[in-house]
Amino acid sequence: MVSYRDPNLESTFDVYANTGKALMQISEHLTDEDLELAVIGTIGSMDSPMGMRSKGMVSMRQWLANEPPEARQAFRDEVINTSREDLYSFGQQLDVAMGVDAQTIKTVIGSQSAFDGSTLGLDVKTIF
Repeated sequence: MVSYRDPNLESTFDVYANTGKALMQISEHLTDEDLELAVIGTIGSMDSPMGMRSKGMVSMRQWLANEPPEARQAFRDEVINTSREDLYSFGQQLDVAMGVDAQTIKTVIGSQSAFDGSTLGLDVKTIF
């Protein structure tokens, strides 16, 4: 996960550590209508109209990444077929990988003021 120019490192890392649990809780209370709206919104953001420049950039990125149309279609199919159980399972995986008890490595690149007063016990290195 990424946070840009974040002045609140502790709270951000806390949010990241609890994202899996939050997703599990949300999935338990999600209605069919809510899930359908989320799927429609996700597909809409994937297939939003693009101008010629954007189409060219996307096409070049896909070509450089050797991303075949079949892979894009498979991803769309997975989004369309997402279930509450899928969200819960992904929340479990996030919790194992990034949860409060996970052994994670945190890397922060930022200004000195971002580290001043931090209680995270980060090993701060000056690179410039």
